Amino acid sequence: MKKGIIRHAFGDVAYSLTDEGLVLVDDGAQQGLFDSRGVWVSGELRQADPQMCVWVTNQHQPSGVIDPKRQGKVPHLAD
Repeated sequence: MKKGIIRHAFGDVAYSLTDEGLVLVDDGAQQGLFDSRGVWVSGELRQADPQMCVWVTNQHQPSGVIDPKRQGKVPHLAD
């Protein structure tokens, strides 16, 4: 299952994170799976932008609302 889809600015290639932590790259005609460094794992498509793979795999879901007063402060030094 794919999570969010991000489209590359050049070529409109779709990059999405799978539940297994791999990047699914879809150019509309072919698909391929890549690791977080852009190394090919499987599929017909064998080339991907490594920077996009890094970016897609490093996205974190927010864990809650951020307190604007504490944003950017080191916990043990805050207030």
